Amino acid sequence: MLAAEIRELIAAAVNALSPTDQRLYRLCVEDEQTYERAAAEVGVTHAAVRNRVSRLRGRLRADLSTLREQS
Repeated sequence: MLAAEIRELIAAAVNALSPTDQRLYRLCVEDEQTYERAAAEVGVTHAAVRNRVSRLRGRLRADLSTLREQS
């Protein structure tokens, strides 16, 4: 049951992102592409991908931490 809640929370958080951040999440986190490859596909710099994905992961960690506190 907790796994389903986590998946729903992640899906909601990803759906709330900008289209570019959603794409970067899918490329780098779900598909495990390198930042360089994701940068080439999205048309941004490697540094931009690194920074955006870092923020995304931090946001998800914070959201999941809130869920753990509620459990």
